[in-house]
Amino acid sequence: MCKKEYLWMIEHLLEKENKKNNLYCEIVNKKEVIKNDKNFNGNYDARLDEKEFEQSAVIIQIKNEKKEKVFIFTLFFIRRELYHIIYVWKKKQERLEKVSIRDYKQCIDKNILLLGYARFSEVELNRKKIGSRHKCIEIYINLIKEIGKKCHSTILVEPEGILKLAKKTEFLESIELGKVYETALGAVDQGGRVTRKLAIILGLKEIEGCYNYYTFGPVFLGNIN
Repeated sequence: MCKKEYLWMIEHLLEKENKKNNLYCEIVNKKEVIKNDKNFNGNYDARLDEKEFEQSAVIIQIKNEKKEKVFIFTLFFIRRELYHIIYVWKKKQERLEKVSIRDYKQCIDKNILLLGYARFSEVELNRKKIGSRHKCIEIYINLIKEIGKKCHSTILVEPEGILKLAKKTEFLESIELGKVYETALGAVDQGGRVTRKLAIILGLKEIEGCYNYYTFGPVFLGNIN
């Protein structure tokens, strides 16, 4: 898990949210809890399996008034000395070059708040009524805004694209554009549309010619004023 000062701050913010709502927000202390959670079909952010990402992560779950788990999400607090663990593809002439996020001036001398995997439970998704969904999203956005302001963090959002990085290309430093469906660069899948909308709500800017390292979706960066 991430540094204690972030955990304390988040716990304080969650306490405030818990007093305002009939929902209960809490930090999940171990990734194994969500990896084996049938409420979410065992889905989780795969980056938690990488040591440096796991050490930068905070996993938060929200329960409804019946104590049912309804929403879970992961936030990564990436310190400047760990910028090297975040890569993107940058379009340069006829190639895509693998570059570190530290190459972008928005990140200089700031911690990065990277928004990770977020999803509703199967039960919540299958309800005929909206249930807790609207309130969960409101809490999620409020929390991101508060953290962004208090930590003066640059927020990084990477909506999921419609492509997937092939295993054989994972260690390449560049890819010829001719080997990628260029019209798919920056495009998002159905789930990515929601994330893209969130980035716009937060006032983040899409980096032109820059794409998600794993799925070639768009990349949004910015600060909360």
